This record gives sequence, structure tokens and C-alpha cells, in this order.
Amino acid sequence: MNVKTNQKTLSFGLVAALLLALFAFGASLHINSTVFERLPHLEDEFAYLFQAKVFDGGHATVPRDPSWQETKYFWQPFIIQPETPYPGTTNYGRFGKYTPGWPLLLAIGTLFNAPWIVNAWIAALTVVLIYKMGRDIFSEAVGVVAALLMAISPMALILNATLMSHPSAMFFVLLFVYAYWQSARAKGRWRTIITWGVVSGLALGWVVATRPLTAVAVAVPVALHIVSRLLEAFNGFNQTSLRKAVWVFVPVVALAIGVLPTGALWPAFNYATVGNPTTNLYTLLWEYDIVGFGPGHGLMAGGHTLEYGWRNARTDLAFWLRDLNGWTLSSQIESYASNNFGWGAGVGLSWAIIALGLVLGRKNEWIGIFFEFFIAIILAQATYWIGSVVYGSANYSVRYYYEATGAIMLVIAYGIVALTRQLRSKAPLPLTLPLTISSRLSVIWRILWPGYVVLGIAAAATLIGYVPTRIT
Repeated sequence: MNVKTNQKTLSFGLVAALLLALFAFGASLHINSTVFERLPHLEDEFAYLFQAKVFDGGHATVPRDPSWQETKYFWQPFIIQPETPYPGTTNYGRFGKYTPGWPLLLAIGTLFNAPWIVNAWIAALTVVLIYKMGRDIFSEAVGVVAALLMAISPMALILNATLMSHPSAMFFVLLFVYAYWQSARAKGRWRTIITWGVVSGLALGWVVATRPLTAVAVAVPVALHIVSRLLEAFNGFNQTSLRKAVWVFVPVVALAIGVLPTGALWPAFNYATVGNPTTNLYTLLWEYDIVGFGPGHGLMAGGHTLEYGWRNARTDLAFWLRDLNGWTLSSQIESYASNNFGWGAGVGLSWAIIALGLVLGRKNEWIGIFFEFFIAIILAQATYWIGSVVYGSANYSVRYYYEATGAIMLVIAYGIVALTRQLRSKAPLPLTLPLTISSRLSVIWRILWPGYVVLGIAAAATLIGYVPTRIT
């Protein structure tokens, strides 16, 4: 008797993505151990780690008796240590000033005395997620290339090895977008629509509880896409347009419901610490540490302005275009271009391959949407008085733009794959002959196509020539 089995085999793309995820996981652990010595270095990391340990103990704050003078010898700027009780309370509790999303995740690591492993897992999961997004939205080749670029990005390698919140925020940004895409395309399948809509909302809510300004920024492109779909649905009002509008509204309602439980972690934490859910905990340390423009925003005389925002953005972008992929101009060429042509993009060459993706993907709406995430985050961060580059240095890279990195990697990957396919279609006969001999040889040749070989060489150059110098 013959028994038929329904076996599923792993595709080349999935195997490649898993190997790249393993690389990202190992690189995070290695760099954290050898470069950062498994210790926090920025004040932000101290505050995150402190709050994670407080959560690990089942509390929101740690009691402080005002008579304990010893605490001043262990002062950290981003850990709030009140001298008097908060208004309307008797709470002298100590706590980190940051929103609770990332400390809650970090507490999983502190529970096992290994906080450094949390971002390593997030790095691996991000690589797999970006592969799946590229594969499902575009093609498997785009997914593999995007996963490769994400795994070897100098910016990602640096931040994945820290105790900072940015890697987790980017993961949930990508999950938010991917789940929204799934809900938007599942027309008529109500269970799928609602499930993915709720997942999208939960992910966005976690971004709210981790990096609120980022959450506002990434919500804008999705909101614009929802509006455009509604306008399209109501183009010629009839029964069909009403049905299409329902397909738009239902996942949006599910998304809004999903945001509530995770997004509410932020005001709940505020209430637990100071008794007021709307308090901006940043201002308990520095009253000027707020988003916006004008007097009282930032340290500058007269407050934060559009001019300062533009200066910060220009400086941050020069570093970002360098650290994104590690592909750079000669410093001499950059200096000559700057002195003679007003060149302001620094030595980084990532702008060229981003432009390639935008040009070759100009007819694909999701290429435009992914780029909108990048623009939205730049504009949102311009409303904050300080940038990632401080006193000419960005030791932790351009972390304020990091949450847009995954979306930009998909744009770049699309351009690389599209260009490679165009060149392959116009290649002379000797180069295309292996494609016609056998299916197995065809697969091997598609992997080893000269365009992808060049990408492999560029990736090796990043890891060998750029990363070691950048992270040490």
C-alpha cells in the first residue's frame, strides 16, 4: 500500500534567513561580550537595566527613605530619586524615567541574570521577520537580500549588542507594518482580517510603550494608506464600495482595539510611579526635555527651532548614510566634493542604493510606503531638541533613526534584486546557458549570478573592512 505524505521542505530563502538570524544572534553576543563587556555604558542603559530589575522583582518602584544619604554616591541621571513625595502621594520610590515597554522585555533577561541576551534574540527575530516581509510583499529574493543587509548592517551590529530600546522598537514597528499589510490584503476573510488587525494594534501599542515619538511617526504612513483606501472604496458610491469600505474599516477597528492593552502600559506606569498617568517623566529630571519648538524646549537660548532641527537631521543623516551599510567614499573625495560642490552627505554611499530602490520600485506602492516611514521618523525626530550625534560623535550610531532601518533595507533589497533581474534578462547567451541545462544548475546559477556575487563581495567588505574599525 502506498501512503502519500504531505511533506514541506525548507526553501533556500528560509534556510538562508535562519543562518543570517543565527549570525545576528551570535554577533550580538560576541560584540556585547568583547566590546561592551556585558556592561551598560550610556545613562540610558543604566536606567533601562535598573527598571528591568525593579520589574523583575514584581514592583514599579524601589522605596527610598529620604534619610538614606548613601544613595547620592550611586547617583545616575536618568534614575529618578525624589527628595520629597510626589504630589498627592507618600511615594519616595526610585525608578527609571523611560517608558516601560523595553524594561519589561529586558526584565526577561534579568530574571535569568542575562539581560544582554534579550537584544540578541530580538536581532535574530528581526532578521527572520524582515525576510518574511520581503518574501511575502515582494519576492523571496528580496526577502533574502533584505535579511542579509539587516544582519550585517554596522548600525544593527552596534545597537543589537547594547541594552538600548531601539532594536526592540524596530522589531515591533516591522511587526506592526507586516500585520497591517496582512489585514489589508485579506479581503472577505474576516477571521484573518481581525486577527492580523489586532496583532498590528498590539505591536503599535508596544512601540507606544517603548518609544512614543516613533509610534506617532510610523502611524502616519499607515493612516495615509488607510485614507487612500477609503477614498478608493468610495469612488463611485454603490453597494460594492460599501463592502470595500467595510474591508478597510474592520481591520482599522481591530488595530485600534489592539493598541489599547499594550499602549496603556505607558500611562499605567506613570500612575504607578507618580500617581498621574499624564506626567512626562522626562521633565522630573530636566524640565526642558520635551518635544516641540520654542522657549523651554531644549537647552538652546530661545528654545528649539526648525533651524536646529534641520542641523541635527543633516548631521545625523551624514552618519546614518555611512553606518547603514558600511559602504563609503574615500574621505579625500568627500572632502573635495564638500569644498567644491557643497556636498553634505558625508562619506556614506547608502543614498545611492536607496535611490536605486526608489527608482526601480516607483510603481510599487509599498516601496513608497516604506520610504515614508523613514521620512516620517526624520521629521518626528526633528521636533526633539537633540540628535543622535552629540559633540561630533555617535558611538551608538544614529539610534534615533534606527526604527526606520528595516523599512529602508526592504527598499534597498528591492532595488538590488530588480537591477540584477534586469541585467540578467539582457545578458549574453554564454551567461544564461546554465539556466537552460537543468533545474538544479538553474537554481545554483541564480544564486551565483554576478549581481549577487558583487553583493556578497560588498557584504564581506562591510564585515572585514568597516565593522571592526567602527565598533572598537
